[in-house]
Amino acid sequence: MRGRALLYLSVAILLVAPLQVRAAEEDHTWSLSGTLQIDSTSQITIAVTNDSTIGSITLEVHYDTLALEFVPYADTLGYAIERAAGYYVTPNTGAGYVRLVMVNLQGVESNIAVGSGNVARVAFRVRDGVQEGAATTLTLTPKTHRAVLATRQFEIAGPPPSALEDHTWSISGSIQTGRAVNEVYVAVTNQSAIASAAIEVHYDTLALQLATPIEDNVTLTGRAQDLLVVVTKNEGWDYVRLTIFSTAADPPYPNIEAGSGNVAKLVFQVRPGTAAGSTNLSLTTKSAKNLLATKALQIEEDIWANPGNPAASTWSFTGTVEENATQTEMYINVANSKWLGGLTLDVAFDSTLVQPVAPADQNVRLLRRASDMNLAVAHTSGSGHLRLVVTSPSSVPPFPVIEVGSGPVASLKFNHLAAPAGGATLTFTLRLDDGTLLATKSFSVRSYTGPSADVDGDGQTDIFDLLDFLTKWTKEPPSVFTDVNGDGKTDVFDLLAILKDL
Repeated sequence: MRGRALLYLSVAILLVAPLQVRAAEEDHTWSLSGTLQIDSTSQITIAVTNDSTIGSITLEVHYDTLALEFVPYADTLGYAIERAAGYYVTPNTGAGYVRLVMVNLQGVESNIAVGSGNVARVAFRVRDGVQEGAATTLTLTPKTHRAVLATRQFEIAGPPPSALEDHTWSISGSIQTGRAVNEVYVAVTNQSAIASAAIEVHYDTLALQLATPIEDNVTLTGRAQDLLVVVTKNEGWDYVRLTIFSTAADPPYPNIEAGSGNVAKLVFQVRPGTAAGSTNLSLTTKSAKNLLATKALQIEEDIWANPGNPAASTWSFTGTVEENATQTEMYINVANSKWLGGLTLDVAFDSTLVQPVAPADQNVRLLRRASDMNLAVAHTSGSGHLRLVVTSPSSVPPFPVIEVGSGPVASLKFNHLAAPAGGATLTFTLRLDDGTLLATKSFSVRSYTGPSADVDGDGQTDIFDLLDFLTKWTKEPPSVFTDVNGDGKTDVFDLLAILKDL
């Protein structure tokens, strides 16, 4: 009777107090996430959604050893993360799997509390030869392999995009005081495409300022011109930030393709009072985290702001007047130590002896250092004045000018109203439009007796004829007197004829 009572009591206790059985790993919901990428260490995260607490566990991640290789952690992240941060993990590797023995070090059996989130992370590298787009599967199981906790197929992604600092950047340009437009360029040599970038150009704000409006003077160029840029320049900043990106909705997306060349242009002005000298510019990533390039640019005196004075230059006429000639060509020459811009020249002559060959605008032309400038010619028939208005076709430096040097800048042709007689003189005068006298020249009419090495006409052939020929060859129109060999033209063979005569 007593034994039966004890049996009834035992059954009652079991009914009142059920057994405490720990949930198995497969009773929870597990998942794998991450990216497997060529040429990089790829991290795969293990997560769990558990309705009951989890104590120490052992998990295995199975992988294809032909596609992947396991990478033991060498950093401080360990293998346990987030909800399992208090665990100690011992990794063991086998044929095609890595086993994570996760032991609770907190002394609390329910360390992974009820909830959802990441608990572990393992790392893999894609083996050499595996192509982008290939598929591989990872499987998560408990140690006993009695169940599959999670499985996922991953597509092998291409190599990670290069960081900005992986490319070669440079800064170039020129800066001059007083000039409104000083262009500074940012260039990059990149082995792979750059889809977006946030870069900063740092500069000395005491010496330089960006031209305004800034959004019109900081622009993309070259290989980046199909992208968009947001320009940020706040008060007090000693830099300007360029955020470069594309807003295209569909591929192919614009990018900075692999190559080399300029990608951005910034227009600077030199602050008033800044002296000539060196100023440093640097290029960095956003918030100056990485230095990409640095450049010392020289602030130079603005040569375009200081043209030469025509009245301070040396002007002259050169040419030869032949006896009985019907026409004479002459050159206007100038020796100038600074560039000359627009100017107006007045040529005066004896209108009873010569007149410009008509039409004058086709028989007066600019030469050599002035040949890129514009010319307007004014002449009233029968008058003794010819006006040459010389202007530059552009107002933005560097623009065409009469460059520094010495020699001819204009050619003028005149008709003789009567055949000039030997020994007579013909005088020309050159002035600025304000009346400033620049040059005057009286040409003596020379008689021609045939080809001769006596270029200067003094009756003998010597070194002075050679010097006279060289001067006439470079600064005067050709004439019968420089045609030493009589072939109808003046060239190097005439020079050789003089040397032979000498």
